This record gives sequence, structure tokens and C-alpha cells, in this order.
Amino acid sequence: MALAIPLISSIVYLGSGWLNNKFDTQEKTAEQAVLMQTSRIDRIETTATTAIEQSAKVNERLMVVETKQVTADATAANFQKDTLIRLDRLQDSMVSMSNAIAALTATMQAREDYDRRKINPP
Repeated sequence: MALAIPLISSIVYLGSGWLNNKFDTQEKTAEQAVLMQTSRIDRIETTATTAIEQSAKVNERLMVVETKQVTADATAANFQKDTLIRLDRLQDSMVSMSNAIAALTATMQAREDYDRRKINPP
């Protein structure tokens, strides 16, 4: 019995030391997990901030592209309209030239017939 009290106190001392060691290890593990989660949250926040900034830039670029596209469409429509007008004018000029050539040809034939009749009376 005399040895029982020192033996029990030794067991309690060693057990409490072992438990304290386990609790310290668990506390360090929990702190590391918290630090890791905090680090992950910081990275996610940074990524989200970057994504928000880039989405604003993409939105601006998209507006510029849409504006340029609308301007290009309007310019192309004007070009097509002007080209059609010029083609119509060219076609009118060709018809006028064709009529003038036909009139000149008729005049030349009439002149030739007149000259033939003058040289060879019937």
C-alpha cells in the first residue's frame, strides 16, 4: 500500500503529461488547419477580386467591339449604297453611249447612202 500512492501519482503524472502532449498536438494541428483555411480564403478572395476586375475590362472591351461593329456595319451599308448608285450611273452612261453610237452609225450610213446616190444617180 505504501507503494500504491507514489505509483498512482506517477501514473497520473505520466497520464496527464501524455494527455497534455496530445492536446498540444491537436491544438497545433487545429491552428495549422485554421491557417491553411485562412490562406485558402485569402487566395479565393484575391482570385475573386481579379475576376471582378477582369470582367469589368472584358465588359469595356465588348462595348468597344460592339461599337466598332455597328460603325463598320453602317460604313459597309453606305459603301454598298454608294457603289450601287455609281453602278446605276455607269449603266445609264453605257445606255447613252450606246444610243450615241447607234445615232452616229445611222448618220454615217445615211451619209454613205447620200454620197453613193450623189455619185451614182438612179
